[in-house]
Amino acid sequence: MIRLRRAEDRQQLECIYLTSRQSSPVFAAEHSGKLGDFANDTVDELVLVATDGENLQGFISIYQPTRFIHLLFVAPSFQRQGIGQQLVAAALATAAGDFELKCLSQNQTALTFYEQLGWQKIHENTADKPYWVLRYYQNN
Repeated sequence: MIRLRRAEDRQQLECIYLTSRQSSPVFAAEHSGKLGDFANDTVDELVLVATDGENLQGFISIYQPTRFIHLLFVAPSFQRQGIGQQLVAAALATAAGDFELKCLSQNQTALTFYEQLGWQKIHENTADKPYWVLRYYQNN
């Protein structure tokens, strides 16, 4: 089930955000993060969560004024079960119009995931930490 974040979700969301980054070779190499990062990194964003009724499985955060998907993380134990796809679909349903996101160029798994969902690479920023800007064109 996908729903809006609740105040009582904070601890589980902090853990998902931290453990997902620590277990990913893309993020773990540069910084391990800390509890508290989730709250700081999602200020002014709409956060949707995936839950099985008991445990949070993942989340997606959207900066609504520009329809920008900022973060998408699924807990390592729930990955490859379609949860990321459900979260993206739910995020796209929050507003009419096209959406954008950034994805680190070295994160080939995520780039492939987004492209399989219909996202298109717009341009690559090669400065410092290279990343792709991807856009999803919705039928308005």
